Amino acid sequence: MLALLSLPVEIIIQILTQLSLEDVAACKACCRRLSCLITESPHLQYLIRAWRSGVEPDFPFPGLSLPDHFQALRRWEEAWLRLEMSDSPATCAFDTHKKIGYNLYGDMLIALRRARTPLFSTRPGYSYIDLHSQENGARPVAQWTHVDFSADGHPRRFGAALDEDLLVVAIARHQRYELTLIFRFYQLSTGGLHPMALRQEMEIGLEGNLWDCTMTLEVAGDYAALMITQMWDARQCERLFLVDWKRGYISCIRSSKQPTYAPVLAFLDKKTLLFAQREKFALEICKLEGGWPPKLQSLCVLLLPSLRAEVFDIVILPQKGDTSPCSPSSALSHTSSRSPFRTSPRSSIIGFNVSMRCDLEQEGFVTPQRGFSFWTHRRTLLRMARTAEGVVPWNEWGPQSTRWIEQVAFMGHVHFMCSGDRAALVQRVLLEPMEYNLEVFDFNTSRVRGAEANLLHDDRDGETAFGPIVVSEPSVLEAGTFLQHDIVSSLPYCLSSLRNVPETVMISGNWLLQFKTSSEVGNRVEIHAIG
Repeated sequence: MLALLSLPVEIIIQILTQLSLEDVAACKACCRRLSCLITESPHLQYLIRAWRSGVEPDFPFPGLSLPDHFQALRRWEEAWLRLEMSDSPATCAFDTHKKIGYNLYGDMLIALRRARTPLFSTRPGYSYIDLHSQENGARPVAQWTHVDFSADGHPRRFGAALDEDLLVVAIARHQRYELTLIFRFYQLSTGGLHPMALRQEMEIGLEGNLWDCTMTLEVAGDYAALMITQMWDARQCERLFLVDWKRGYISCIRSSKQPTYAPVLAFLDKKTLLFAQREKFALEICKLEGGWPPKLQSLCVLLLPSLRAEVFDIVILPQKGDTSPCSPSSALSHTSSRSPFRTSPRSSIIGFNVSMRCDLEQEGFVTPQRGFSFWTHRRTLLRMARTAEGVVPWNEWGPQSTRWIEQVAFMGHVHFMCSGDRAALVQRVLLEPMEYNLEVFDFNTSRVRGAEANLLHDDRDGETAFGPIVVSEPSVLEAGTFLQHDIVSSLPYCLSSLRNVPETVMISGNWLLQFKTSSEVGNRVEIHAIG
């Protein structure tokens, strides 16, 4: 400690900027001089505010002063809480063809083209729009950049890692009676093959077919993982492939003839994976260990709430997001962003959608369905991976670390995704077949506390005058046809709502995209900047 305090003040502050928020708080608590330095340093105060807000504390605008950064961060947070969008959004055309899949990764809108369509009248490939180029309304009509695949086959899934400037595409190729799965690695910013990939294309042979299966592809760091879940093929119900794209390795690290797992796959960090067990209705956290091929070591199993035996169909789907679990690098330049804020992997959430059906075996009776969504912080799951062992009962981790809500509509009328510590949920309004509402859940602890302290109330009737709804009390989903016991969950959040939105809405740190269909202007994506 004496050696540290003997350094110049500028050097001490520079050292403190390299620490985590927890370490800075520990330094502030252990020494009066360090406490004064941290309190009086505008730079450190901004970093602490950024950490608590769940954004990366970098400085992409060299000419922007620290007070301006504070103001910009405050405006950005308030804009999200009130869903304040740009008045004149840029637009781009999109195709509703079922063989076109869209996803939003940070500032990149990506479309995977599995076939020729009226809009994308080229061979299979992918198209993307860099939302940076839409700042300040400079280009009111955005144009897609198209990249065609040189390999024959049918593109099935894609995943991106913005910190590596990487897009991984899984392509299925059928030749006579042989089925081959091909992985190709593209540099997202240029459309060319990625220069850091040792092999530009890797393939592996498969048994059976891929027509009636669910495929989940996730990318983190050096690894890409593909999970194939096939309920009706007795030869291989489940297969998990791991690809080390930098070293050119590929292997099947798990296979089963029993439908043990739901189609859930997520990286918690670059070597820790999250799965969902279908039969136990539980989350399982595993670690990749050893040389190639690595082995999956189960760290713990987190049980979810108990269900009644009559519930025979459960689907658990992870919500997609734009946050990589690995540390950001300089692979992509963020200097052109209109906002100096990008969400931090350390504070991100993971969400799930649970669909249940119950067979009452009554002639002419419609099978009842219920849908639920629940969220938890990534750091909670990582903490459980470090401290928990074996099977962890629901009451020992779930009520205080998750938030459950019941969906108003059935699964076919719900669209959802996550971005950092926010989740967007679009649901159809009951009795209004073409009307949808958007709900944005903000699970950032610091913003929840701030919103709770700053909400204004009307003295006459006690109703909220403006701002989001803050939910900090536990909620209860009552037991009944599907649930064996009440589900109590208490993860606090802020809720912001927007009425009359299209069925599909996507969010990232600085953007809100609305996919609108109209007979007058056709299919258009409205690109709204937040803040």
